[in-house]
Amino acid sequence: MADRYVAETINYERFPGLREDILRFEASVPEARPILDLGGGSGRDALFLAQLGRRVIFGDLVAEFCVIAKGAGLPAVHLDAVALPFGDGTFGGVLCSGVLLHVPRTCLGAALSEIARVLTEDGMAWISMKEGHGTEWKLDGYIAGERLVNYYTVPGISDTCEDVGLAVVGEWHGTARPWFSLAARRVTGT
Repeated sequence: MADRYVAETINYERFPGLREDILRFEASVPEARPILDLGGGSGRDALFLAQLGRRVIFGDLVAEFCVIAKGAGLPAVHLDAVALPFGDGTFGGVLCSGVLLHVPRTCLGAALSEIARVLTEDGMAWISMKEGHGTEWKLDGYIAGERLVNYYTVPGISDTCEDVGLAVVGEWHGTARPWFSLAARRVTGT
């Protein structure tokens, strides 16, 4: 399963506008601080950020993805978004590209709280989600088995971010609807 997913998602061609989103995120993170690619999947974004000269830690719940990332030369950590194994203020940026929509709704606040916790003061989170309402179990052509997909609205995610100390400072809607991305800074003093 992991090899097929990586082969299908390692390039940006299937994801119009995503490369530009990653560049926008990268430019917002202080150069001296490392970036966590949370739920990095194929490693595409972590590899791209590393090619730009950034220190990147790849993290994913799927152990096979971590093995593949390590094989590609990335430092990789097997982790769960609701209990990140890093100290407070470790990262200048946390990239969450299409990952939090797979976290159960009841755990979204905990995951966002963990993201805020591991960010430096004024650190940046980049969160991309599918816009809409509801939840479904979805079969994709390149994923074996079903996976959870939660749809969210911009105001709903923005409110949850604010609740955990992340101030939304930017919003973008991709050319591949129904995706949207939010840039959220850790609020100083949280």
